[in-house]
Amino acid sequence: MKRLIGVLFIVAMLIATSTQALTIVESTAGGSSLAVNTYLGQSLTTPTGPGWNQIQVNFFSPAGAPVAFGDLFLLGSEYLGAPADLNAATPGFLAESTGISGGEWIFADAVTLLPNTTYWFYSDALWVPGSMTGDGNVYAGGELYVNWPNGGAITSNFTKLGEDADFRVSGNPVPEPSTMLLLGSGLIGLAGYGRKKFFKK
Repeated sequence: MKRLIGVLFIVAMLIATSTQALTIVESTAGGSSLAVNTYLGQSLTTPTGPGWNQIQVNFFSPAGAPVAFGDLFLLGSEYLGAPADLNAATPGFLAESTGISGGEWIFADAVTLLPNTTYWFYSDALWVPGSMTGDGNVYAGGELYVNWPNGGAITSNFTKLGEDADFRVSGNPVPEPSTMLLLGSGLIGLAGYGRKKFFKK
């Protein structure tokens, strides 16, 4: 019986851990909001770790709340094209968000970010003045990309702004093989215990 309780405890802990999204990368040093209509992109570098899936991404409003608009595209290389041309055929395309929940873009569970890797995220929606913060933010692991379609010097493609957005990327650590082996062994043990009790009756 003690063995059964131990197995159930391990399984419960693993399930609980897998459902708690953790912050992978966050930068919130910006002091003011963007003052013009623009499309946004941001590059970032993941830290050392096991890799992460169940990815969620957001920018921040001036009130500090997570915000997301339109679809977000995850790329493995820099993109300096037009927002309207973002699609699955874009060079470096890795994934597209599947929806927005609680001000965060959500990606399919299988989308995985690797450790110590630079990624680029681009939104295909036009952000209005005051909808996000980041002015003055300098994040060492990436750069902010903008496109001003209504006036200004930038008229068609994304370009680097020289500072960064306030943003957060979160997800769940990918279980290491040893953890999966432990879970599998526990489930096999549980099945064997149940079978033994069944045949004793």
